[in-house]
Amino acid sequence: MGDEVIAFTSQRRQRVHDGRAGVIIVGVVAFIAATFGLALPASAAPPIKAVTTTAVGASPNAGVGVAGVLLYASVAPNTAGGTVAFTDGTTVVPGCAARPVNADSASFGYASCVTTFATPGTHTITVTYAGDTTHIGSAGTITLTVTATPDFFQIALGLLYNFLRTLNLFGLNPINAGPTPPPISTAPVYTGDFPDPSVVLDGSTYYAFATQGNGVAVQRLTSPDRLHWNRTAQPDALLAVPSWADTLGTWAPEVQLVGGRYVMYYTVHMRNSVECISIATSASPAQQFVDRRSAPLICQVPGGGSIDPSPFLSPTGERFLTWKSNLGGASTLLARKMAADGTSFAPGNQVPLLQSTAVAWAPSNIEGPSMVFHEGQYLLFYSGNVYTSPTYGIGYAVCATPLGPCTNSSTTAPWVGTHGDARGPGGQSFFTDATGTLVMAYHAWWQAVGYENGGVRAFWTDTVHFTDGLPTLG
Repeated sequence: MGDEVIAFTSQRRQRVHDGRAGVIIVGVVAFIAATFGLALPASAAPPIKAVTTTAVGASPNAGVGVAGVLLYASVAPNTAGGTVAFTDGTTVVPGCAARPVNADSASFGYASCVTTFATPGTHTITVTYAGDTTHIGSAGTITLTVTATPDFFQIALGLLYNFLRTLNLFGLNPINAGPTPPPISTAPVYTGDFPDPSVVLDGSTYYAFATQGNGVAVQRLTSPDRLHWNRTAQPDALLAVPSWADTLGTWAPEVQLVGGRYVMYYTVHMRNSVECISIATSASPAQQFVDRRSAPLICQVPGGGSIDPSPFLSPTGERFLTWKSNLGGASTLLARKMAADGTSFAPGNQVPLLQSTAVAWAPSNIEGPSMVFHEGQYLLFYSGNVYTSPTYGIGYAVCATPLGPCTNSSTTAPWVGTHGDARGPGGQSFFTDATGTLVMAYHAWWQAVGYENGGVRAFWTDTVHFTDGLPTLG
């Protein structure tokens, strides 16, 4: 599945207590010195070190003898310097000792190494941040399953099996095994910056929309085959932001055909306030969308705003909208039923579907909800963690109805995490292509993680398949 394994650990309590004890001691010494007019020597005032947290992850291609297995660590805050070491049990992982921590985003420092495993089975990988002059050390642990490499006989059988499937003599498949899903993508379909992509098919042309960038408010691309994408003559899909908004940010647009016209749901920044959700419409995805609203569709100011709207059409023809806000101090994914015209809410209330407190690998942030129906199940996909980090990923929950209740399935690790050159995937949405295949559009860092390092959030697509009701990418 290309799952990324990741776990977070808290700073050791003893070290925190030691830090607090240091504060008390320094305070007492300073008080005595001030009372009696004594000079306080520099050695009596040791610096108070900042607490850190460390996350560890691994690429999903761990097999015996497989070269290029990536291990990586994120250390927060990003001011932490020094080194980390990766150990397998009590043994240092080859090539992974004393790896430098470099500032990688506004929140994390990043370190990585590439190694090869010699034995199959379960490996407990621990990354230990040693700390520096101003930061306390911390550690994180994951369990990694290393698969056995097939021997020559197994490889020969596999080659013969694939040959017979491909041969298909006289139109008869010698092995009735059904189609094999293609592998997960190894490169983006568009290498420019194109975050939070969504796709619609109009006739024989695919249209993709994305967060602002490249000098436009809502980016737009077209493709004849969903694999090769080009900018349009008018690349800005939004004519103008509404009068109550400013140009500080237009994010995460999703477009849906509603009653013969196309409706764009998107995030826009209200003047002197927070991010809100609005709606623009157009007769065609090729034309510019016009926002005629005099106020946001929804704007939860006490929750820090409302972002990442995603429309959903149920099998019964009912329309719903999912989005993200911060309620009760936690990132919350919400849903509400829409009116038939898709531009206003139906009577009723919003309901919470999932909170970040239920997601161990992204306890501080989940966002970007999108819903898919498959064989009686409503699957709520979401992005989680810090988007400027390779630990960002995609998870999902299973819901009884579009309004919940929902049970998180990606509890300890993302469903799709960093894989190959796709680092920190997220901003996912779903569409059905001309063949009826379900496809996930998403972004992931390309070339490097972080704009400050020369990276871009490129546009990726992968097909989605289901095995025993569970989604599989590729």
